Amino acid sequence: MSDRADGFDGAMRVRYVIRPNASTTWGGRLAWLVALAIPPLLVAVFFATRGAWPVLPFAGTEIAVLAWAFHRCGVQARHREVITMEGDRIRVERGHDGPRERFELALAWTRVVLRAPPSRHRGARVALRAHGREIEIGAWLCEAERRTLAAELARRIELMRSAGCRTGLAAG
Repeated sequence: MSDRADGFDGAMRVRYVIRPNASTTWGGRLAWLVALAIPPLLVAVFFATRGAWPVLPFAGTEIAVLAWAFHRCGVQARHREVITMEGDRIRVERGHDGPRERFELALAWTRVVLRAPPSRHRGARVALRAHGREIEIGAWLCEAERRTLAAELARRIELMRSAGCRTGLAAG
């Protein structure tokens, strides 16, 4: 989940890449789509040859909705959140094929917030908060992963703060 690297100037950089669990590849989703589309298509063709041609549009609609759902799953599987801590800054980047949103926070003022679940059907929320701004992260993670992420981020922020104070990077 994290990637630590020391820069040439001795500054520590930590990167977390958070992504949804992608259970299959694009080719796997395509194979499942074909496997699930063939039976209704064969039934529709069978009945259409017997004179019940109105079943064809319904079968086509069913396959189109299934294809759309598989496409949405593929798009969601490409979503990424990258949290980078370097020097006195924390950067959060989100997007599917590249960063679409960017947020930058001062490390010295950033706190990790773990909010209680708003209902019993939804898990706790993890957010980074600084200067009145709050950025939710890891929304698709399960409850245990969110709690682990919150604890790890809080620990890492504290380590980076104390390292910054020792080297004089963070004044505040």
